[in-house]
Amino acid sequence: MIWLGLIATACDDTATEVPAAREDVGETGGVATTGGGNPYDRDHPGEIGPDLSKADGNAYVVPSLLPPLEDPEIIVSLEGLTVELIDTATGFHKVYPTGVGARGRDGKSYTPVGRFRTHPDPRNTWFWYPRRYQPEYFDGLPFMRIDARNHEGAQTYGLHGPITHPLQRGFVSHGCMRMQAEDIVEVFYIMRQHPGARVTIQEAKRRWPDGRVIDVTPAADDPVAAWRAEVCESVRTGRGEALSQGTYADRVLCRGEARYTVPVGRGDLLTARVE
Repeated sequence: MIWLGLIATACDDTATEVPAAREDVGETGGVATTGGGNPYDRDHPGEIGPDLSKADGNAYVVPSLLPPLEDPEIIVSLEGLTVELIDTATGFHKVYPTGVGARGRDGKSYTPVGRFRTHPDPRNTWFWYPRRYQPEYFDGLPFMRIDARNHEGAQTYGLHGPITHPLQRGFVSHGCMRMQAEDIVEVFYIMRQHPGARVTIQEAKRRWPDGRVIDVTPAADDPVAAWRAEVCESVRTGRGEALSQGTYADRVLCRGEARYTVPVGRGDLLTARVE
């Protein structure tokens, strides 16, 4: 469990897009960080150690145990309010809740419908933001853009954090797909290993072959958690590469003692400990 002295809040999605050159998109090599350039404290960027002992600004833990996929794709259902992450080659399938573009006068969502892709270069920080701090409601979480264009021809649509807490699952955004903080961190780091992946956005709900609507994957059926548990079990039984006791991977991921996200107040030095 993580104990925090303060919980951060986010404001409504009311500001305009900020050019990449004006945003904080830094990322350090640590397992947890506020981005190597916290806009609220340039002199002390707030690096968090593997024990989550220090936090200065919103932060999240970079996942290090994620299932190895081969050719993942994303399918978004506007009516179903879902983001599906699918990898046919490995059988991976996980469904996340989302909030999509508000409806216009014609009743259609502002989120574009069609077949798109993520950017082929994961170093392109316009499309692959590890940590977006400005406008501040993005809360320092990942922002993964796709190649869909708006009415001015700009590529601004993508998947990002919740804006409000908890996530408002509905037709609420300017056109992007809002996801829970834990979910966007997971999706971002899975998909960044496979840049240029397919992203399909459709209006209709997705259905299983028997006609049932495809909805959010229950926690008990989470394939990421199941894969991670298998890896950790192999470590415990000596069948896998050892993870030293007390390390980030062992304590945070194998023992389930912490989540990806470490929400703390901006610019405040707080203590977060794993117990």
